[in-house]
Amino acid sequence: EFGDARFLQEFLRYLEVVSGSGSAEFSLPPSEHTDAVRVLTVHKAKGLEFDHVFVPGLSDGVFPSGRAQDSALEKPNALPPPLKRDPDPELAAAYDALDKDETKKLLKRGATEEEGRLFYVACTRAAETLTLSRAHYYGDNKKPKKPSVFWKLLEDTPEECAVSFDSEPEVPESNPDVKELSEKEERTPDPWPLEAMAADDEVEVAQSLGVTGWEDELAALRRDVRAIPESPRPEHVLPPPETHSPSSLMDLETCPRRYYHKYIFPVPILEQGVEDAQDYGSVVHAYIEGGMRGEPPKVSSIGGEGDGDASRKELWKAFDASKYGRRAAEYPLHEGSEPPKTGPARMVEISFALPIENTEIRGRIDAVFVDEDGTFHLVDWKTGKPYESYRTRLQLPLYALAANRLWGVEPEKMRLAYAFVPGDATVEVSTQGDFLGRAQEKVLGALSLIKSGRFEPTPSRY
Repeated sequence: EFGDARFLQEFLRYLEVVSGSGSAEFSLPPSEHTDAVRVLTVHKAKGLEFDHVFVPGLSDGVFPSGRAQDSALEKPNALPPPLKRDPDPELAAAYDALDKDETKKLLKRGATEEEGRLFYVACTRAAETLTLSRAHYYGDNKKPKKPSVFWKLLEDTPEECAVSFDSEPEVPESNPDVKELSEKEERTPDPWPLEAMAADDEVEVAQSLGVTGWEDELAALRRDVRAIPESPRPEHVLPPPETHSPSSLMDLETCPRRYYHKYIFPVPILEQGVEDAQDYGSVVHAYIEGGMRGEPPKVSSIGGEGDGDASRKELWKAFDASKYGRRAAEYPLHEGSEPPKTGPARMVEISFALPIENTEIRGRIDAVFVDEDGTFHLVDWKTGKPYESYRTRLQLPLYALAANRLWGVEPEKMRLAYAFVPGDATVEVSTQGDFLGRAQEKVLGALSLIKSGRFEPTPSRY
C-alpha cells in the first residue's frame, strides 16, 4: 500500500546508516501536503505553521542552554564584535577596552536574548495547540535539573492565556539511569617479561618462560589450518539493506562500488556542492508542488546555468510554458494516496512501497498528472543537465511498476518523463512493447547484483 511503513526495525537501521555515513540525507523533506510528524530545529521552523507544536527541553541548561559565544579576547577563532553586521554597542565598547569579564558577560546576555527570540519563534508556530515540556534528567546529570527561565515565564502567565500545567511527578533525588561508579580494581602487572617481547627466537622465549610442549601444539595447529578447505569468499561480507529505494538502485547503476560505500559500508562523501545542490533541489520541488505561486527560486549555478536575473526569468518563463509547467500550475491538487477517477488532477510526493523478490522498494514520485482522457504522466523533477542516458535509467521504470501494481495503470496509459527545471527540457522514456517485463527484469538484475556481493567500481562522469 502507498505510504505504508510497516517495519520499525528497518526504519531504525535506516537512521543508523544515515547518521553514520557523514553524508547529507538525499530524500526530500515532507511537503506541506504530507501527513507526517516533523522533527526539526527552531531555526528550520521559521516561517512555517503547524496545527500542533511540541517544544521539549525547558530545563535549566537545556533550553536556554546558557552557553555564550567564544570571546575574541580569549579565542583567536572568534569574530571580534565590531566586525559583526549589527554589533552590540556595549559589547563592542567592552571589546575595545579589552575588558575580558565584561565582554564575556555581554556575550552571555546576547546568547540568552537570542535563545529567547528562538523560544518566541517556537511558540508562535502553533495554530491550534502548543505543548511545552521539561525533564529532570538528561543523559548523565546526577541531580535533577531545575526549570529554565522559559518555564518560569509560563508559571507567571496571566489566566487569560489559558495555560494549564500537569501535576509534577515524584522525582528521584539522583538519576536512576546512571550507575554509581565502582572503585577501580588495581591491576596486577603483566608477568610477561619485557625482554620476551623483543626477542626473535621463539625457542629462547619459551625456555625463558619455562614453557614446554609448545612445539607439538603449534604443529597440530598448523595441520588444522592446512586442512581447512579453500573456498571462494566474497570480497564484501556485510549484509545489504533489507529495503531499497529508486535513488539507491540508481547509484548501483552508476557505480556498484559507490552503492556499497553509500548504503552498506558508508564512508563520508567528499564531493563539492552536494549539500548545496540538495538544498536548491528541495526549494525547487517545494515551489512546483505549491502551484508555482510567488517569486520562483534563483537559478543555481550547480545546474550549469547563469545566475543573472534575466537568465533566471527566461528559464522559469520557459518552464511555465512547457507542458509539465502548465500542468503543475493549472491542474487542481488531488490529495491522498489513490489517484482520482477522472482528470485533470495533479498529485505530489506520492509515497509507495513495492514488494519484489523477497524485499521491498520504497520511494516517492515527484508528480503524477492525470489528464481528462485518463492518461497518467509520471514525472521526476531534475535540476541538473538533461542527458540522453536518462532514457535507460531505472527510476521511472520503477515508478511505472509501482503505478501498475498498486493502481492498475497499464503502460499504454502512462507517459514517463524527467523534466529539467527551470527550462523546458525533458527526457521521455518509452513504454512501448513489453515495457513492464523489461523493467521487472532490470530491477531483478540489480537486486541479484546486490545479493552477489560483487561491487566492482565503474568510474564515469557521475
